[in-house]
Amino acid sequence: MKYARHPEFPQFRSKLAAMKKVRRQVAAHRSLHSLEKTMARFLPAGLLQELGEMPGRRVRWLPMTLIFWVFLQMVLCPGTSCREAQRATQAWWRRQGRRWLNPNTNAFCQARARLPLAWLQKVWWRLADRICAQAPSLPGCHGRRMLVVDGTTVQTPDTTSNQAQWPQVTSQQPGCGFPLVHLVGFFCLSSGALLRATHGAWKDHEMRLFALLRGTLRRGDVLVADRGFWSFANLAFLPLRGVDLIVRAKYANTLDWRQGQRLGKDDRLVTMSKPDDASRVMKRRWWSRLPQQIIVRQIRLRLTQRGHRDEELVVTTTLLDPVAWPAAQIATLYLRRWRVEMNFDDLKTSQELAVLRCQSPDMILRELLMHAIAYNLIRRLMLESSLLLGAPIERQSFKGTVDTLRAWRETLAAPGHASQREDVLLDMLLLCALDQLPHRPGRHQPRAVKRRPKSYQLLTRHRRLFTESPSRQNKGKPKTKSKHHSTVLSA
Repeated sequence: MKYARHPEFPQFRSKLAAMKKVRRQVAAHRSLHSLEKTMARFLPAGLLQELGEMPGRRVRWLPMTLIFWVFLQMVLCPGTSCREAQRATQAWWRRQGRRWLNPNTNAFCQARARLPLAWLQKVWWRLADRICAQAPSLPGCHGRRMLVVDGTTVQTPDTTSNQAQWPQVTSQQPGCGFPLVHLVGFFCLSSGALLRATHGAWKDHEMRLFALLRGTLRRGDVLVADRGFWSFANLAFLPLRGVDLIVRAKYANTLDWRQGQRLGKDDRLVTMSKPDDASRVMKRRWWSRLPQQIIVRQIRLRLTQRGHRDEELVVTTTLLDPVAWPAAQIATLYLRRWRVEMNFDDLKTSQELAVLRCQSPDMILRELLMHAIAYNLIRRLMLESSLLLGAPIERQSFKGTVDTLRAWRETLAAPGHASQREDVLLDMLLLCALDQLPHRPGRHQPRAVKRRPKSYQLLTRHRRLFTESPSRQNKGKPKTKSKHHSTVLSA
């Protein structure tokens, strides 16, 4: 017995026929975006197909794979609005012979909100692990994976939901500040890839956020950190998981260098006792399993820079073998810790991660994940050019690579033959490798701005209660009575 299709609503046939044609066109075009022909080769195999075949993800005017590449383009081209992204999608449909002239951006925003968070995280982690595995090992590190950890903060739009998730600083008046997201992440010291990260409110200490990431470390890793991560808990707990730590010591002025076992000049093995107070960022059952005493290595370094006073700092490490890990090697690894500041600068300045744009916490998380994926894709491109042409990856310009990719992606997508695309890709990689930063040892950049901002008033109250000065000369300055006016009144 045959059943009639939609006997109550026969007009549905015309609607479904259009969607059937759309489904055929989407299946016929394997590359939905110009970025896909360039960067899909660097993504783990099968993940894009997994996104397109997820249950409940029917073929729409905006397929999930197309939304992923458009979202990625928005991150790589800071300042791109949702309207511009949807217009680019409509232009893509027009090239396929279909017309979609909806002027509203609701469809694109709703489609972007359907990107699965778990899938984006999987793409980020697999891509980061592949970059770290293919990056060359640092000299003198015995093939071990070298990581560096640090934290930073980014701003989000001032919405009610964002304020509830990541409140603004308490010293600011309500309506005058922005929600702050505190980020702590691991970077590969060799390739600069962002491996893992977590987020919290601005008042969450870096040690508390680091405790959420300790479980992602692998046996054999070596972690480099600043003094904010120095604690007995980290120095005792990480070696139990097979992870070594190089961290700048606290209370360096109170150390007695006559105690402990001497390994060399300014190099000693010392014993640390377990504090009486339990760690506030570790569970009590784990704290109770830590030993009462541990042996660590203290190394004193002297930093000399022309035009500046000599600076002394003390580094604590769990690498106790002075033969396998000389003091000079540990000093070199700690001084490379400054690379994490440049990595955060690439994220916050080149990709404009410092100020996020999405209006809800769920979309903020998707935006953060897309920034991590885009950053690692650029790092993967830099690693490809470094391995191909032998250029040092730490001297390559991150911003220059992003600019080259934006300028060449249409050229890479144009050739139809695979060999032609390979030739174009080699030319692009050559340009990326030749874009080297100048070597400027000891260069100092003050954190100051030269261009003066306009003399607008500061928003010190909620905008509903704020009174704007009618005179432009008084903007930003308190009102004061003139001396002549007070003299006339007294007379």
